[in-house]
Amino acid sequence: HVKHPEKGIQRIKRILKQNGSFIMVTPNLESLSRKEKGENWFAYKDKTHTSILPKEKWIELLEKNNFNIEKISSIDMFDIPYNKKFFTAVNLLSYITGFAERKSLWGDNLLIIAQKKDLSFSEYKEQVEKKVIEPYLEHPQLLQEKEYIHNN
Repeated sequence: HVKHPEKGIQRIKRILKQNGSFIMVTPNLESLSRKEKGENWFAYKDKTHTSILPKEKWIELLEKNNFNIEKISSIDMFDIPYNKKFFTAVNLLSYITGFAERKSLWGDNLLIIAQKKDLSFSEYKEQVEKKVIEPYLEHPQLLQEKEYIHNN
C-alpha cells in the first residue's frame, strides 16, 4: 500500500527509536498460490498493492537504511486455488496455536521483522557528513547565505 517503499522505510527510520523494531507484512512473490494462480493471484488483483517486491529487494532496502533483519518467514495460505476449507482451517489453527508463521516461504505473505541499528561513531560521522556537510560542499552559496543571515 506504499507507492515508494524506500521513502516509507526512511520515514519509519526517522520515527523509530534506536534499536526499535519494525514489523512488516507484504505479499510474497515466492508463495505457492502466486506460482499456481499467476496473474490471478490476490496481490495482483488488489490495486492497493502498489509495491510488490521480491524478498531480496525488501532486505536490500531495509539494510541500506540501517536495519538489521531479525526474522523472515511467511504467513497465511488463503489464496490456494484448491481445498480452500482445508487451508482456511490450517490458517485458523496456526493462529490459535501460535504457529502462524512458517519457516518455509510458501505462504501468501512475507513477515519481516527488522531492528533499527544503533549507529557506531564512524557510521554517525558518515551520516552527518552526507546530510549536513556535503550539501554545503555541493552548493557553497548555501554557506554564504547562512553566514550572511547570521551576521546581519
